[in-house]
Amino acid sequence: MKDVLGYEGKRVIVTGAGSGVGAATTALLVELGAEVHAVDVVKPEVSGIASFSDCDLGDHLQVVDTVKRIGAYLNAVFLCAPMTTEAQQRMIDAVIPLLLPGAALVHVVGMDDDPVFAGSGDVRSNCVRLGTSDASATAWLLAFLNSPRASAVTGSTLVATA
Repeated sequence: MKDVLGYEGKRVIVTGAGSGVGAATTALLVELGAEVHAVDVVKPEVSGIASFSDCDLGDHLQVVDTVKRIGAYLNAVFLCAPMTTEAQQRMIDAVIPLLLPGAALVHVVGMDDDPVFAGSGDVRSNCVRLGTSDASATAWLLAFLNSPRASAVTGSTLVATA
C-alpha cells in the first residue's frame, strides 16, 4: 500500500494492540511502513511489528519499564487500550519525553469518558470517541490524526461513527 500519510520509517507505540481498534491500527501502521511497538496484555496477530510488550497499563511500574524498553524517540503514540483517565495520564507522562517535535498523541475513549489532552507546544494531542464505526475505519481516522497531514489539528475530539 502506498504510504499517503507519511508513516514510512516512523516510530510509533500502539496500546491495546491485541484486539479491536488497537489491532486494526497496528495492522494499518505496519502496512504503511511504520516501526510499530505494540503494547497490550494480548500479543497482536499482526506480522511485522517491531516489538511487543506485555504490559498492564493500569500498573505504573510496568508502563515505565515498557516505555524505557522501547526507548529512543517516537513520532506518534496511539492510546487505543481502554484505560482510566489516571492510567492514560501516566502513560502520556511516560512517553512525552520520547516524543519528537511535531509528534502526535491520539487517545481513544468511550462515549462517556472524558478525553485527556496533554502535551506541550511541540506535541499535538487529539481524542476520538468510539461510536458505531468499525475498527478499520477508526484506525484510518487515528492514523490521519497522528499524521503530518493533520499537523494543524490539535485539541480536538472527534466521534467515530459508521
